[in-house]
Amino acid sequence: MKRLAAFPAVLVLLCACKSLGPVIQEPRLSLNDLAISGISFEGVALLAKVNVENPNAFSIPFPRVDWNFFVNEHSFLAGTIKENLNIAGRAISVMDIPFTVSYKELAAVAGSLMDHDEAACLLRLSAVFPVPFLEDRPFTREAGINIPLLKLPSVSFKGFSLKNISLSRIEAELIWEIENKNAFALGIERFDYSFAVNNNSWAEGSAAGRPRITARGRTSIPLTISLNSLSMIQGIMGMVNQGTPASYSCDGNITLAPDLPGLGAFSLPFAFQGSSRLK
Repeated sequence: MKRLAAFPAVLVLLCACKSLGPVIQEPRLSLNDLAISGISFEGVALLAKVNVENPNAFSIPFPRVDWNFFVNEHSFLAGTIKENLNIAGRAISVMDIPFTVSYKELAAVAGSLMDHDEAACLLRLSAVFPVPFLEDRPFTREAGINIPLLKLPSVSFKGFSLKNISLSRIEAELIWEIENKNAFALGIERFDYSFAVNNNSWAEGSAAGRPRITARGRTSIPLTISLNSLSMIQGIMGMVNQGTPASYSCDGNITLAPDLPGLGAFSLPFAFQGSSRLK
């Protein structure tokens, strides 16, 4: 009887009747709008909306909601939501369930999934209303969604070579490569770089005429630079004639724009060092 004291007087009166079951109308539970609310190369943020409708003239307590989120049938996240509030008579209450799927955590649970472009996900709810004649009956709902599994592209420096040599100018070609394992292409918004050989700056600036980065493949980014310093040309010719290796350093930043709605532009900083014989 102490538990009934917390309910409206009309509900307490109804509880004394044997015909309570038909008098109380069952609440209606629906799971709507399970959708991606944000995405990055770290993971996916999702948001589910749970609607609870009270068709009765009196208020009822909000249910306790247990939820479980599955990724490719692997139980990945779970939780319980219990709101200390009532749902007014003939009213609808909306509850948000936000959660995040971390790619790092997903790889630890099922690493083979990260080789795929997307994963099938399922959100399953079980709600119980602390109301007489309903407290032993769970209301279950579920909704599915596919989430993309993103892989951060990688940039590498493939080296440099001399193309044209004259007494007044030397042309050299620098080649970078970007590997993109995703199912969408990438546009290059900005490509800033600096390149030095034997601690002497050869070139710096922003690369023009940049190609698009193809999906599921490797794309080369060649850049031709021109050197017209007399002392630099003499030094290069000396290394070429003597066959001595040249130490180089290359660093910069590439800003990429993905062809995927909801995923904004991001930066790939790079820094490489090595040595090469000039040919």
